[in-house]
Amino acid sequence: MGQTLRYMGFVKEELAETDQTVQGLIIAQDDDQRIRRALSMVPNIQFYKYQVGFKLVKS
Repeated sequence: MGQTLRYMGFVKEELAETDQTVQGLIIAQDDDQRIRRALSMVPNIQFYKYQVGFKLVKS
């Protein structure tokens, strides 16, 4: 969360135009109650869970 906010602050100060908004995104394999509580206080950061899968095919 802190790292995302630091990146967002940099983008807002150095890259974004005055009329642009900055959105954050956290991607992780799992979430928990702590991250949900933190995210509930910062509406401009979204959370996505990722899933990885693969299939072996004999050739």
